[in-house]
Amino acid sequence: MSDESAKFDAGVRKILSVSHDELVRREEEWKRKRATKTKPGPKPKTSPAEASKDHERI
Repeated sequence: MSDESAKFDAGVRKILSVSHDELVRREEEWKRKRATKTKPGPKPKTSPAEASKDHERI
C-alpha cells in the first residue's frame, strides 16, 4: 500500500469513528456559535453617476 492510500485510509477511519449523534451535537454547537456572531450590515451603494454628482457639489 502506498503512503497516500495509507493516509487516506487513516483519515476515513478517523471520520467514521465519530458517531452520528456526536456529529449532530457538534453541528448544533457550531450553528449556535455562528448565530451569535454579529453580521456586517449592507455596504453603501454608490454608482459612478452619484459619485460624480457628489464631486460637483464640492
